[in-house]
Amino acid sequence: QESVTHASAGSYVGINVRYIDKDDIPKGTVCCAAEKNSGPPAKLADTFEAELIVVDEHKGRLQVGCTSVVQRFGAHVPCKLEQLKSKMDKQSGKEIESEPRFLVAGDRAIVVLRPLKPLCVEKESEYPRLGRFVMYDHRELVAVGLVKDVTSVDAEK
Repeated sequence: QESVTHASAGSYVGINVRYIDKDDIPKGTVCCAAEKNSGPPAKLADTFEAELIVVDEHKGRLQVGCTSVVQRFGAHVPCKLEQLKSKMDKQSGKEIESEPRFLVAGDRAIVVLRPLKPLCVEKESEYPRLGRFVMYDHRELVAVGLVKDVTSVDAEK
């Protein structure tokens, strides 16, 4: 391990904070600067829209209401599939079906996910490392995804 004096956006580091036990900072925690001129602080997602590519079938189908674990860096958070917005052509990315009933292996789609525990994600276009994730169910890879839009917990209030 090497000590560093600063880390930039997307860096994956371990930290020690005086007076806080390391076990009180869970893996996957996102830290950000608090100064006004450093940009907006990271926020927790209430829901997020993502582009998914299903790589394995989820009990036959991936459908609204199912819950899978989203892994983003060290964070492992269960997320509920709230909406299947559209199914897309695998090559062109054009919509081929609006609000499909389910997804199977090989499908590409736009979905809405709701984290069931605190999770910080960002649009992949703005912060690539915080905008990519994988989904697991019973320790089996289900899908890979890119975050397209985020509704933060603060935006709901």
